[in-house]
Amino acid sequence: MNFSILVDTPATATTPEFILRSRETLGVSQVESSPSFLGDGKVAFLGSISATISVFVFMLLGIRATKGKLAPILGPISDRPNNLFYISAYVGVPELSRFLQKEDERITYLHMADLLFASGMNADAEKKEVCILGLKSLLLIEPMAKSSKDSIKDNLQTLEGPGFSEDDVEFLLSISTNITDRQELRGKIRDIFSDKSNFFAH
Repeated sequence: MNFSILVDTPATATTPEFILRSRETLGVSQVESSPSFLGDGKVAFLGSISATISVFVFMLLGIRATKGKLAPILGPISDRPNNLFYISAYVGVPELSRFLQKEDERITYLHMADLLFASGMNADAEKKEVCILGLKSLLLIEPMAKSSKDSIKDNLQTLEGPGFSEDDVEFLLSISTNITDRQELRGKIRDIFSDKSNFFAH
């Protein structure tokens, strides 16, 4: 933008001063930011990693604060497949053992109960008996959802028929053992299969 100004001054030399002011600010002050050594994508990625680590640390602190109160919940995640495979070893059904090896962590108590039921449903008397003992062994495990326990009980009623005993079920539930107490639990499972008569002499 150009300005032309004609100024008439007296003879005495005078240095004029001019102040130009517009009605509004027409410029924008720019401050050049220094470039970051990380791109926006990397900053966001590191932020998400930091948040994840923070959540994980707080979870660990929370578990420590409960002084083992979460053990009944977390225990089954790692110990469940091991104990179910232990039961299947006593049952002695190869198909069941192979299935457990394949499924591993995904097997549930309800699924195991139905596998034992299917194995014993059309089996001979000897095989049916060990499947029944396998179902009864499941009732020794705590914690377990009530719906799973009820399904195990239903399967036992079907397989045993008139020989089903409600007292035996209640007895098993009364001596059930937390799955984290591995040695105690396995001892009871072993006793069921090795000496059924004495085990249920209650």
